[in-house]
Amino acid sequence: VIDVGSTGSRLHIFELVTTFLSESKDRAQPLNATHVAHHMLPLFDYASDIIPPSFHASTPVRIAATAGMRLLPLDEQIRVYDALYEGLSEQIPNGRFTFSSLTRGDVFTLHGEREGFFGAVAANYLRGVIDAELRVIPDAESIVFALDMGGSSTQI
Repeated sequence: VIDVGSTGSRLHIFELVTTFLSESKDRAQPLNATHVAHHMLPLFDYASDIIPPSFHASTPVRIAATAGMRLLPLDEQIRVYDALYEGLSEQIPNGRFTFSSLTRGDVFTLHGEREGFFGAVAANYLRGVIDAELRVIPDAESIVFALDMGGSSTQI
């Protein structure tokens, strides 16, 4: 999963434990959509070093932008996502982008409510309150709430 935030993009690879792996700190300029795919490629290069090559084609990829993109009109968001999908897809034949399971529907804007939900799920998973299937673990600590103060939004 690539978290496309207003201050940068962060790559997360999920297994049983969510691990923060790498970060691209260059801010993508939404109106410069032709360069968006090249902004993401270093993150996918890093992911391809971590994930065994035999799993690249079947590894689900979701690129979910957050508040920075929610500030843009829908037609601009769609243009950026179309360019990103096209740019990444063009890299498949030359082997630069090996995660060929990506579809256009996998590139989208995450609503604030969903962003807050995922933050709370992550916080409770990391505290050992819920398991990998999102079930509450008996006798675990109390469920916690999460506060995420991002570059362009806050979720509670």
